[in-house]
Amino acid sequence: MDGPRLELCLSRLAKRPGTDASVVNALSTWLTQSSPFERLRISPHSVAECGNLDVHAVVNAFLLGTQVELFDLSWEVHCPRCNMLTEQFNDLAHAREQSSCPMCEFSFRADLSNQIEVTFSLNRAIEDLGFPPVCSPPAILDPRGNIACPQGQYVSTVVELAQGQYRYFCPLTRSKGVLDVAGIQSEEIQSVTVTQLAGNELAPRALTVRPGRIQVVLHNVGHPISGLWIHTNRLSEDLPLSALKRRLSGLELLHYPIYQRLFGDRVLSARERLQVSSVTIVFTDITGSTRMYEELGDPQAYNLVRDHFEIIQQIFESCGGRLVKTIGDAVMASFLSNRSALRAVDNAQRRLEQYSQSVPNAERLQLRFGMHRGPAIMVNLNGQMDYFGRTVNKAARVQTVARSNELSVSEEVFTDPDFQAECSASFWSDFRKSVEDLKGIGGGQLVYTAQRRAVNATS
Repeated sequence: MDGPRLELCLSRLAKRPGTDASVVNALSTWLTQSSPFERLRISPHSVAECGNLDVHAVVNAFLLGTQVELFDLSWEVHCPRCNMLTEQFNDLAHAREQSSCPMCEFSFRADLSNQIEVTFSLNRAIEDLGFPPVCSPPAILDPRGNIACPQGQYVSTVVELAQGQYRYFCPLTRSKGVLDVAGIQSEEIQSVTVTQLAGNELAPRALTVRPGRIQVVLHNVGHPISGLWIHTNRLSEDLPLSALKRRLSGLELLHYPIYQRLFGDRVLSARERLQVSSVTIVFTDITGSTRMYEELGDPQAYNLVRDHFEIIQQIFESCGGRLVKTIGDAVMASFLSNRSALRAVDNAQRRLEQYSQSVPNAERLQLRFGMHRGPAIMVNLNGQMDYFGRTVNKAARVQTVARSNELSVSEEVFTDPDFQAECSASFWSDFRKSVEDLKGIGGGQLVYTAQRRAVNATS
């Protein structure tokens, strides 16, 4: 590590507007005390947890750090079954929907909210470790071994294995072999030798031993460094996210306003798309806008609409939302949770009520809101990251049920316990249930509608 260059870049980061000095100091401490392996792929959540810091401030510091040549940003795709890194790219334009895991021999569609993680590393001018990002297997797979072997050397470990089929593999070289454990329990320590060859080859590619204690010897002849892990081989189900360490998902990063300012022009290629397992979509619309244009004239009415856009964007972003686009007088936004979406709607409605008290009746803006949560696909539309699919369509249709100053939500949103908890903490209650025929959506749909309870201007 180039210590003087590290200190120079940290000092530059500390001078950037919007940077928290305490976070920069904590980053400096973490970087100097961490191991090279930890710095290979840095998780902002891990750094925040280690220093008891606000993760949003830490992510902002990492993003600003890319602008002073302190950090490099990396997008990484995880296998949903074993958590192995299957792909890595530095620009969203290089992302692909389809990926495959050589360890599981399994192809999958990369999910921006579950399988795609964003990590950081020190800029290569500060530290270049000379090997690609690597991810240790999660504890839920009960991994054994964990040995590292420099080129030309032998390293061994002893593991105890019950009957079953296991894989032995190197996450650095993406090499794999299969170990069958069968037969009568061995009372003696058995010994096997695995050789790391050039490329992604381990020899032998298959081994058989009896249950019991096994000495595994790794001989590395093909790479500057190789490693070896052992865990069960047959993985047929996706790992629960709750069993994995908290990570910064690609979808989460896209909801950081500072990312949009710094990297908003980096989008998917025009023909690619990414899965999003679940996202909350909110639509807003000005009611009575036609009358407003007639009474005020186009220039003044347009200025009011622009002011409203700025208010909505500011409030939605402060609540963790991302303004996707404007459509006429309407706004489409996305949120990571129903709770944060309701908080944003509540703050926006309150702000507009306060705004209306200081302007003539003709200039008062009244909005209606619609909200739905579900899966979507993310695409590049006219150089912007946008959502498509049934969730977007339903959110737009749900909004049409609401009248002025009302919020309408789908059943999927209304029955969410976190949404209900936020309703109790805010001024939205007394939702009325209705069955609606939403245009383009088959069958009657349950929709819940409410109006924010009247409170004084300071609430």
